[in-house]
Parts: sequence; C-alpha cells; structure tokens
Amino acid sequence: MIDIGCKLALLTAALVERRLSIVYFHRVPATPDPLLPGEPDCARFRARVRWLREGFHVLPLVEAVRRLYAGTLPPRALAITFDDGYRDNVTNALPILTELDVPATFFVTTRYLDGGMMWNDRVIEALRAWPDDDIDLRPYGLESFALRGARVASLPGLLEKLKYLPHADREHAASDLLARSGATVSGLMANADEIRRLRAAGMEVGGHTVSHPILCSLPLAEAREEIATNKAELERIL
Repeated sequence: MIDIGCKLALLTAALVERRLSIVYFHRVPATPDPLLPGEPDCARFRARVRWLREGFHVLPLVEAVRRLYAGTLPPRALAITFDDGYRDNVTNALPILTELDVPATFFVTTRYLDGGMMWNDRVIEALRAWPDDDIDLRPYGLESFALRGARVASLPGLLEKLKYLPHADREHAASDLLARSGATVSGLMANADEIRRLRAAGMEVGGHTVSHPILCSLPLAEAREEIATNKAELERIL
C-alpha cells in the first residue's frame, strides 16, 4: 500500500518531468561588448549551449510544445529560442548550434531586416557615441538624463525611460538620438537570405511582429495587423 506522502512524491515527479523550460537569447556578439553585458559572446555562448546539451533534453520548440500537450515530454525538456532577428544569430550562433547539433527557434521582427535597426539598438549606439555627459530628453517629453561618466551603468535607466513612450514617439526618439550622437552603424539585423539560411540549416523560424511594439498597449486591430503582416512577410521570405 502506498501512503499519501508517496503518492504526492510520485505526482510531483510526474509534473516535473512534463515541465518545459525555454532559454532565450537576443544577440551573440563575436567578442564581449561592455554595453551588452547580458549577451554572451561566441566563447560564452558555446560553453552555455554545451552545458545545456549535457544537462537537458533539447528539443525543437514546435515538437516540445506538441509533446508538452500530449504528455510525452522527456525529463528535463528544454527549448532554445532567439528574439528579433539579429545578423549575429546567423553568423555567430548558427555555426555553434550546428557544430553541437542543437536545435533552436528564431523569432524574427520583419521591419528591421535588410539594414534596419531596432529602437533599443539605436539608443545603445547613440549612447556609445554620445559626446556629452548629459542627454537632453526634453524634446520627447522626458527629463534630461545624466550619464555621469558611467555609460554602461546608465544604459538600463535610459532604455527604461524610453521603452514605455507611445510606439511612434519611441521610434522617433530613438532615431533622433542616433542622429544627434553622430554614430554611423548598420548591419545589425539579418537580411532575407540569412533568414532562409536558418531554415535551410534545420532551424525553426517564427514571428515576432513587424515593428516590435508592446502589443498590449495597442488597439486590438493594430495588434492583429502587427502579427498577421509579420507572418505574411516571413512566409514570403521562406
């Protein structure tokens, strides 16, 4: 006879075995970037993926979700995903994933493919090149922002100030800051051929809206348009 403690232990073990973990990345720069402290460079990324492969059962996301609902997930199931569609996902991350035989899913924002830049990257590059110790944010309805010589430490606060502006205002502010900084940066995002390379390598490609707004801040019709247009554009590319 199994007592109630054993029954609870067995039930807990079953639930844990059917749990799906998801690890997501954005960028994989070739070398460490002080303004991207949370993004692993190639060496750190290879070490992390190798550790994940050794400690978990890594599955393609679509298969993992299907097996989650079917109740057939293996123990320690895990999927790896990438957000936004950065070029270094293709040039740096993809060779490592292929080398280690690890699947991943890449969620792509389509407006910035082929030479565009996400709003946050425009702000980061503006901060990297900013010529003064203060950034005047009053043109965007915000207070001036003091860098105090600590640009790495200042970055999260600057992004947070701009993140929740209305979408169009945020886009304008990011582009204006980049222009005011004098920075000249291009090629951060993948192009259509590189997105096709991900698929050809056996990776999954998914949608991540057209312009990366905060969907819950949009009217429903605009949110639907962001999702549906992104899907159609990716289908055309693929």
